[in-house]
Amino acid sequence: MNEFHHIAGGYRGELVVKNTQTQQILYDSKVTQSENAITNYIEIFESKSNQNSNGTSVSNQLNVLISQNDNKVRLYDLSTNSISLKSYKFKIIIK
Repeated sequence: MNEFHHIAGGYRGELVVKNTQTQQILYDSKVTQSENAITNYIEIFESKSNQNSNGTSVSNQLNVLISQNDNKVRLYDLSTNSISLKSYKFKIIIK
């Protein structure tokens, strides 16, 4: 949770993201089909600004890092409501 977003994960891969300013649900779905995908960890953080491949400065993005029991860690961009920017698979469950 931050001052503009509430995020909750479920026991079977569910994820809900709500904008607290507009009361709009930005995302409400399962992010995995695994039945053993309880959400273990959620962190909201702002990425540092950097330059893209064209040399243009990219503004800070609000990101969410989520780990679940399906052995994956997922990265989301709250600034653009992009779901699953990146997904990292591990041999063990990340808690």
